[in-house]
Amino acid sequence: MRIFTIGYEATTVGEFLSALQQAGVERVIDVRAVPNSRRPGFSKTPLRNALAEVGIDYVHLRALGT
Repeated sequence: MRIFTIGYEATTVGEFLSALQQAGVERVIDVRAVPNSRRPGFSKTPLRNALAEVGIDYVHLRALGT
């Protein structure tokens, strides 16, 4: 198993998804305490839906974050 980390501050959802796909990511573990974002598409539900469209699983595990 390989584990990657990624941020989304200076990217679009499309660029974010592309980077994940290129790396062969199969599941995103969201460790944000509150999975909301002011950046369009990066809050929990829209992000989960966008990931599902490209075949990537989404799991929110707040306990792993801060």
